Amino acid sequence: MISRSFGLAKSSFRVLQADKELLLLPVISAAAAILTLLITVLPLTLASDSIPTGVFVVVLFLVYLALAYITIFFSAALIHGANERLSGGDPTVSSAIAGATARAGAILPWAIVSATVSLIIRGIRSNDNFVAKIIAGLLAAAWASVTFLILPMIVIDGLTFGEASKQAKATVRERWGDNVTAYAGLGIVSFLLSLPGLAVLWLSQGNIALLVLGAVLLGAAAAVGMALSGAYQAALYRYATLGETHNEYFEPGLLENSFHR
Repeated sequence: MISRSFGLAKSSFRVLQADKELLLLPVISAAAAILTLLITVLPLTLASDSIPTGVFVVVLFLVYLALAYITIFFSAALIHGANERLSGGDPTVSSAIAGATARAGAILPWAIVSATVSLIIRGIRSNDNFVAKIIAGLLAAAWASVTFLILPMIVIDGLTFGEASKQAKATVRERWGDNVTAYAGLGIVSFLLSLPGLAVLWLSQGNIALLVLGAVLLGAAAAVGMALSGAYQAALYRYATLGETHNEYFEPGLLENSFHR
């Protein structure tokens, strides 16, 4: 699994090397998320004493939903850009964002469902009970196995969320069963990328310069991880729906072995 994970990451990085400007998309996503937090959470916190609890919880969920939508929107832009490259095109940041914008309405239901399920899983995981944490991990893996292809199908095929959900579930069962290894593998790569930033933060001991450096390194790792995932999702979608087993970026056998029974 480790060798395949690095193989997938290496191939996905080749796609990004052909269009380095796509790495700007996670940066723009992070900037949009930070701006959203500044204009919502800060005023909400200041006025928390005068807002009824029920209203406060609803508003917090709407903020969480807005953040989820931002992340999913720019993930959609990355998938669109990567698919354009894999199709022989020459994507730009503008064309990638335009591709996501064209599916903005269809992305919203997926963002609502994704944010809700994510909150439920986080709620279960926050429980101190060890069994609850195991259940949360299993739920997260099952959720990833069924939903990994939903966003590419919405973005590339132009399907609605409902149509994409049904087709993604059927495709996963038909081609790979229920065991996902590739998604977890890319997660391992993303974790390894984050280690330098985590190490700098651990060594900072309150040093502002090191804290900033650690935050920058973590941000860069998150941006690269998000970009790699977008490129891989586009390639996996093309394998699942078009039968494209390899191309100039992904070697033969790599995509077929991404999931196993």
